[in-house]
Amino acid sequence: MNSLFFGRRQQGKSTLAFHLAQKAGLSIAVFDVNAQFRAWPESTYSNLEDFELALLEGLDGLLVYRPESDVDAEFSAFADLLWSRKDYTLLLDEASQLQTAGRPHEKLGRLIRMGDARAVNVFQTLHRPADSATLCRSLAHHWYVFRTTLESDLAVVAERCGAGAAEAVQQLGPFEYVHWDDDEQKLEVVKDAGTWFVDIRIPLPRQASEGESDGTALPEVRDVAIAG
Repeated sequence: MNSLFFGRRQQGKSTLAFHLAQKAGLSIAVFDVNAQFRAWPESTYSNLEDFELALLEGLDGLLVYRPESDVDAEFSAFADLLWSRKDYTLLLDEASQLQTAGRPHEKLGRLIRMGDARAVNVFQTLHRPADSATLCRSLAHHWYVFRTTLESDLAVVAERCGAGAAEAVQQLGPFEYVHWDDDEQKLEVVKDAGTWFVDIRIPLPRQASEGESDGTALPEVRDVAIAG
């Protein structure tokens, strides 16, 4: 399943994406360009060799990769390490750094075009719909859009999700969003943010499952500050 999350800083797009990744019930791999996912230091890597070793031990729970310098090159290697894996959610935070409106990063394009959308979820967060590559928009199953009034963004939303969605996103309040299900051609306006509050920037007490001791257990969603 391919999903896109659009919103300016502090509207909640990264938090919502992570909440839905948790809800999917699969392990989660995060490509964390802007260091938003700070709550899991034991499961965060900035060295590809260390990340690969962690993968060899098993993608079970949560792994975060935080590039240090060359985002394009590090994403290429990161994507190659994950290519053959199944049954997980890949969360690409601030994915505008991996694409232009004209085309996505080569390895992102491969994931979107050739990956098994039934076995791997690809969630991308971006500030603006107009920043996303046409390929990513055309193959997205779900759109989650926070408030925007920019004409170029509204045009992109209207083209894919309909005029009703473009009108709705202009009327949203803080932390409210529009959800467009492209498969079902259904529009939903979500106003209750209380179900997905969790601060992904601040380390939380670990919620370890029975017999689990490697620091990758996911915390319970709780009502704290909105991030991303």
